[in-house]
Amino acid sequence: MATSFKHPDVIDIPGAICGFWHDLRYAIAFLTFLPAAPSTELSDLPPETRQLPADCLRRATAFFPLVGAGIGLAAGLMLLGAFELGLHPLTCALIGLATAAILTRALHEDGLADFADGLGALGSMEKRMEIMHDSRIGTFGTLAVVFGIGIRASILSGLPSPDLAISALIAAGAASRATLPAAMRWQRPARDDGLSAGIGAPGWPQVAAAALIAFVIALFAVGFWIALAIGVAVVLAVLLVAVVAQRALGARRGMSRSDAGCRGDRGAGGGRHAGMTQSTRWWWIRHAPVPNAEGLINGRLDVDCDCSDLLAAGALAGLLPADAVVVVSPLVRTWQTLAAITAAGVIHPEPLIEPDFVEQSFGVWEGLGWAQMRARDPDAYARFWSDPTRNAPPGGESFAAQIERTGAAIERLSKRFAGSDVFCISHGGTIRAACAHALGLAPETAMGIVVDNLSVTRLDRLEAGLLSGAGGVWRVHCVNAPPRWIPRSALC
Repeated sequence: MATSFKHPDVIDIPGAICGFWHDLRYAIAFLTFLPAAPSTELSDLPPETRQLPADCLRRATAFFPLVGAGIGLAAGLMLLGAFELGLHPLTCALIGLATAAILTRALHEDGLADFADGLGALGSMEKRMEIMHDSRIGTFGTLAVVFGIGIRASILSGLPSPDLAISALIAAGAASRATLPAAMRWQRPARDDGLSAGIGAPGWPQVAAAALIAFVIALFAVGFWIALAIGVAVVLAVLLVAVVAQRALGARRGMSRSDAGCRGDRGAGGGRHAGMTQSTRWWWIRHAPVPNAEGLINGRLDVDCDCSDLLAAGALAGLLPADAVVVVSPLVRTWQTLAAITAAGVIHPEPLIEPDFVEQSFGVWEGLGWAQMRARDPDAYARFWSDPTRNAPPGGESFAAQIERTGAAIERLSKRFAGSDVFCISHGGTIRAACAHALGLAPETAMGIVVDNLSVTRLDRLEAGLLSGAGGVWRVHCVNAPPRWIPRSALC
């Protein structure tokens, strides 16, 4: 767990590098058969539920082009080895493509076959969707895979040298996977219960990073003008697939995301991949600081906050999942904090106002300092401090009551938004109460949790009791983590 921080302008470069490596490992585990995902993050789950977490995969999409380039490099090296053995160029090309298929478990060929079978089917949209969901491959799917592999093999075998074939495989592998984050963000998945719907939509940082990584890889592999041509061709191909899918699937709107990511190398993303551990992910953000040199107790007073820390707002905007449910309290300081995060360049739905996430009420003591409270009513002050977590201030609310109120709201919203990211901007007392609810802490223990302004606390509620008998259904990823220091690996 993170504790309070003293130097918010220091960037944790080693932590960022560790986070990038963590995301890359998830990308490798998703796109290939290699067991690269951090095993420690799945070790506390039963074997039958050890699946890749959706929120980690969303961030990992930024590195899909890098993994695609690695797959292309491996395929190219096998092609080169076959060429050195004196095999026919077409045979060399087929060996390289077979290597890529093995590394990806034929993920893209499987998706292409499903998509082709759906397009070739006669009947209603529902009938097409049923055919696409069928694990068996039909005539159209078989033809699509055969022609797809044949076209790629003929192109590779016709290149002047194996070096050019390797460069082409690397550039195509990177460019084709770069389309996935964009398609996942802008296109509705073919099925609401499928793999793509389970992962959700990546954020703008992932989309931009994937495009940049793919272009840089293609630039070094084939040069500027060919890289630019590949980029244009991939974009046009993805748009064509989107139009075709729109016409074929009607009200489902848009392409199957599983098919979008392989237009550049004539494949398609798989539709029968391993699923994810479903959890409702609570991102708790304490509002920006309230100017308060006198040390007064604000409680539920509706006071303004200072949102001048643009770096922190930008860091929080980078953490906000693209499809998150945004929740604020009725107090204006949570709204002002959300406005600062929005101004940093993030798009989010209309926020939900949750009255039960308001700060603890200090009744008649609000707006006073501790010395003023004692002077105004020494007896009430003494009674309160005899048990400050269970006794309520005059006209106010106890911290124990706040825990009960907050916990009930969390359970209610967890059922309503099960499986979603819930991005909640709230108050220090509310976040302590959320930790107490998740961990079953006594009020006296929870009061010792430090919650700084603009810090991140991440609590996950695992659905269906995945950890029942092994610690409950809540998982704590971080508490009071500074947004600019937070390792992304701690948030998966």
